[in-house]
Formats: sequence, structure tokens, C-alpha cells
Amino acid sequence: MAAGSLQDGFDSERGPLVGVRTLITGAGGFVGGWVASEFCRLGAEVHCTLRPGAPAGDLPGGCKPHPIDLTAAEAVSAFVAQLRPQLVINLACHGVGPEQRDPTNSESLNATLPKVLANILQTFDGDGWGGLRLLHVGSAAEYGLATGNLEEDTTPRPQTLYGVTKWKGTQAISAAASRGLSALTARPFNIYGPRQHPSKLLPTLIRAAANEGVIPLTTGEQRRDFIYVGDVAAGLARLACVSEGSPKPVNLATGVLTPVRSFVEVAARQLAIPPARLGFGMTQVSVSEMAHGPTSLTRLLALTGWQAPTTISAGIHNTIAYGAGAA
Repeated sequence: MAAGSLQDGFDSERGPLVGVRTLITGAGGFVGGWVASEFCRLGAEVHCTLRPGAPAGDLPGGCKPHPIDLTAAEAVSAFVAQLRPQLVINLACHGVGPEQRDPTNSESLNATLPKVLANILQTFDGDGWGGLRLLHVGSAAEYGLATGNLEEDTTPRPQTLYGVTKWKGTQAISAAASRGLSALTARPFNIYGPRQHPSKLLPTLIRAAANEGVIPLTTGEQRRDFIYVGDVAAGLARLACVSEGSPKPVNLATGVLTPVRSFVEVAARQLAIPPARLGFGMTQVSVSEMAHGPTSLTRLLALTGWQAPTTISAGIHNTIAYGAGAA
């Protein structure tokens, strides 16, 4: 792992994030909620942005909510300058759910907000904090049509509005890191787990388990690097403690490609869905689906010495158990 990083003391009783004034944008979202919970667990002083009018009760316990419109650049700059966070985790985005297709919001949250955050953070120091000042969460969608093994220096070929605007945000972070800001982009891959958007694959299967009839699915031949949301949160906490930023992004994945069909079959067994109900081939694969080789973990391992530990079977089990407990 990187010399001079804070990784050696990460799991100690007084780990490196204890007391670190941390701002998490997008904490009300699927991944953001898990990240906020993880940083609270690790002892950080967690501040979370909240959409104006959104209930603060949706945030994890221990977070300090701050209602703010993240599309208003001047308001964001003023807020961050007043809070003076030592660390910012930028998870705010637009375009994950099928209802999020607004080009203006995509540009504002995915492309402009990272630049705004980087610019304001360069105006004050980290008050003794030795890790990153800005950890931006990008997306595997930035790779788009790229083929072959996905190294961090693979040229992105985004093909969706979400991928294109997220790539713009990553470029803004790279530029800021080149100017000397301790900033880095993490690119998570196919995230799944509790509280995921209901339109996604695993929530769809969980709902279908309570019903009858054939479940329309693609052939399932496409291969994906599935990573459990709890591992994403843990990986981001590790990356936040890297001592220096970099213009190069870091893939946050497992490094293992699994056919979608295999993922579905594992979930179906745990949900007691009979194989006859799995309608493989009944729907078409989206034209925006990615097709690539294994994801490189070279930089993740070099910077943190950490790798996602949760198997697909365990992650699906955790998700089902969480839903059962919530019910």
C-alpha cells in the first residue's frame, strides 16, 4: 500500500477517521446512506446534505443534516466555506433511477458539483487531516463502450447521459488533483444490497418471490462485476485515508465477472423461486449494457491493501435478511 498512508491504523480502536469533520453529499441515496453509516461507525464527525424539504429521519443516526440545493453553485460554495470540512465524500448524482433523466440536473450534479467542491476546498486547508480532502464517487458507466480488461487508464467511452456527465465530473476532479488538491475519484461497479432502487435486479426478484408467474429476464449472458453496497462503503472509507490525491481514478470492484444469470439463480435459490419461473430470454438486453473483461484492482490494492470480502451469496443473503427485518 502507499507509503505514509493512514491504512496501518485503520482498524485500531482510535482509527484515522475518528473526529474527522466529514461532509457527505448524496447521503439520502442508496449508496450514500451506507457510506454515512460507515463513517459514523468509524467515529467521524459526519455532516450530510439533504434536499430542501426532505425528512432528516431518512439519514443514518449520528449524522448532522444540512438542507441545501446542490444544484445552486453559489449556495454550495458558501455552505462548504462555512462548514470547513476536512474531508468531502461526493456521492450526489442524478441518473441512477429510471425516473432521473433530466439533462439539466445531470449536468449540475454529475459534472458541475464536483468542480464547485474542488474549487472551494482549494481555498482552505484540512486542519491537520492527513487523508484526502475530496473523494469523488464516479461510476463504471464512464467506461461505456470500452472493451477488454478495464484498467484505470482505459479510455472512457460513455454512451448514456449519466455516463457522459459522470465522466465530466471525474475530469474536473483529475484537473483539481493535477493542481495540487488532495482529490481522487473512485469508480464503483455493479452495486447491490439493501435499500437499492426498486427497479434494479435484486429488488425486482425479491418482490417477485411473493407473487406467482414467470419473471421476465434477459438471457443473463452478460457478465458483471457485482459488489455489495457494504463493501463499497468500507472501500470508500479506506480510500478516504489515502495520503495523496491523484488524477487517475480507482476502480472499486471485486475483480470478478459473474454472469447475470448466475446472480439471478443464486438469488432465486435463496428466495425459493422455482427455476421454471425464471424467464430467461423474455426481455432484450439494453443497448447501453457494458461488455468488457475483468476490472483491474491494481490501484485499489496498492493504495489500501484492501479487497471487497463479501461473496455474492453472502451479499444476497444480507439483502434478503435486511428486508425481512425491516418488514
